[in-house]
Amino acid sequence: MNVEMYNTIVTIGVILFGLYFLYLKYYKVVKDWQRFADANGLVVERPNPLMRPTIVGSFQGYPFRLYAYVVNRSSGENTSSSTYTAVEISLPSPVPDRLELTHQGIGTYIGKLIDRQDILLDDMEFDPKYVIRSTDESLPKSVLRGATKKKLLTLKKWAFEWDGEKAIGHRSGIEYDGETLRKIAEILSEVATQLEEIRTRS
Repeated sequence: MNVEMYNTIVTIGVILFGLYFLYLKYYKVVKDWQRFADANGLVVERPNPLMRPTIVGSFQGYPFRLYAYVVNRSSGENTSSSTYTAVEISLPSPVPDRLELTHQGIGTYIGKLIDRQDILLDDMEFDPKYVIRSTDESLPKSVLRGATKKKLLTLKKWAFEWDGEKAIGHRSGIEYDGETLRKIAEILSEVATQLEEIRTRS
């Protein structure tokens, strides 16, 4: 066997291994998301068998959607892509004020304490973990409490946004765990319900 043939065989082997690895990851998404859908009375949509599924239905009275999306980035001649998981519910009417939660590092937290540019709950466990932004500074303390706050404290990587007629939680990478996906949906719907109550009272 000459060197050229050897290199060709190695290249084909690497490509086949890469394709098999991608298939395993794809199959895990299909299997785990199907299990999540079955456990929560949701429906799997997969118009193309080669695409990741989308999970739709109703969750705690809200139209629900679970999906993955890809963000492509380019810098000069270099390009890269990142996959994200998103859990989304549609709201019956616009929320009264925008609310956003993102995870932060300890450096971000120290900076926040210095200039108070973000909203604090005065909670030594919660404040170091999340950056909170809202168009109403009093809003987070009204809706981020009790069971909802406890669920947020158990999460990693997830960010949340309630804005207009949509609430969404998203993270980089694929979320496979059904319990985590349900927890995300619960947080979105619990806060949305409280925001709707605030809107109704105002």
